Amino acid sequence: MIRNITFFTLILFSYPTVSPANESINSNDCEMIKQEDGSVHSKCTLIENSNNSPVTDIRTKKINTNTNASLIPSQAHTWGAKVYYSNFSENQEAKVEKAISLIKKVIGSEEFKERVLNYKFKGKKRFFDSEGFSNAQIYQKILDGAEIMGNTQKNNTMDVELELYHAATKTIGYTYPNVTKIWMNKKYFNRYTPVQVAGNLMHEWMHKIGFGHATKWSEERDHSVPYAIGYIMEELTKQHL
Repeated sequence: MIRNITFFTLILFSYPTVSPANESINSNDCEMIKQEDGSVHSKCTLIENSNNSPVTDIRTKKINTNTNASLIPSQAHTWGAKVYYSNFSENQEAKVEKAISLIKKVIGSEEFKERVLNYKFKGKKRFFDSEGFSNAQIYQKILDGAEIMGNTQKNNTMDVELELYHAATKTIGYTYPNVTKIWMNKKYFNRYTPVQVAGNLMHEWMHKIGFGHATKWSEERDHSVPYAIGYIMEELTKQHL
């Protein structure tokens, strides 16, 4: 059985300069519309070869005009850590060093940047108990590495003093606002993997750069900067083993 076949040709044109948001740009049969989020969508009409009548189908393509969207700050790649140990064995120090190497990889990744910048609490891009800082400011504070005690300079470094102790409690680790030291409970540390140590260390370090949380558990507390960043770190470090 013979069927009538109609051929279609996609007419392509070079893209013109993007106009202000929500304004359309026409280029023959192609139209570009800049969205409120900064993205650009192009719409081109397919033309039927037989009689040049336009087809109702519209092909839409999203164009990424923000070439810097995926760029990671140089500070993310140069971020480092300086650790002072107390009561750690050689093997225990090695576990911390492995955790820190994982933290470095995560902080230098685009995934970490995007997770922090786009973190949401109750539908809005923010953390709970964020001390008034935006997501972008929290990300920058992590890169700056300026502790509120001890080395308060923006040296792009996690400066921490760690001490191991043992207690038959549910406390994994703790610190105080007016000291530089972080205490880590052997009860948990000895059985933790480097991934878990990375999450816990990042949680405690968030305290060192100025973020806190409630002492009693609540759903909101899990969205505080120390808890949320610690969870993000532990999740992402699994990808960098």
